[in-house]
Amino acid sequence: MKYASLLVATISLSIFLISCSKNKTEPANNNGSNNNNQSTLNDNEKYLLGKWRLKTIVDSNYDHTTLQGVYEGVKDCRKDDVYTFLENRKYIKDEGVDTCTKGLLYTEKDWKVSGDPASLYYSSSDAPTIYPSSGSAPFAFFIEDDNTFKVRGTYYFSASNQGVLIFYYQRL
Repeated sequence: MKYASLLVATISLSIFLISCSKNKTEPANNNGSNNNNQSTLNDNEKYLLGKWRLKTIVDSNYDHTTLQGVYEGVKDCRKDDVYTFLENRKYIKDEGVDTCTKGLLYTEKDWKVSGDPASLYYSSSDAPTIYPSSGSAPFAFFIEDDNTFKVRGTYYFSASNQGVLIFYYQRL
């Protein structure tokens, strides 16, 4: 009987100590970082997260409203470029093996999607390469499907001549 009482006392003490231990689990939305750093991305920005490859470019040239010509394709040196959109609203361009600009080192650049209708803003002209060649330029942003989006921009040769560039990207 003495051993049974000792066994019950040991089990009771163990249960008591376990139930009083500090809970070390983290809240469900905590990824190990400060909770004040929660994502503020909108739905379009969340869609862009990940790796993308330029699928094709369509360049349409107009004289007033008359279509003068259309070019479609991608330079060989851009076919293996990969754009990685990060949650901190930065993107990285990797030119792959076949580079258009040998020796150029790419750093993280800013991006965001805002407005209604949505526009994609890049802080640099290198993704996509489009006019104007410097500064932050907006591009109309369209989700085609789960794996494809396009951006559209207009550039002007003169008061009557303009071009419309559409860049199609495919998710990797």
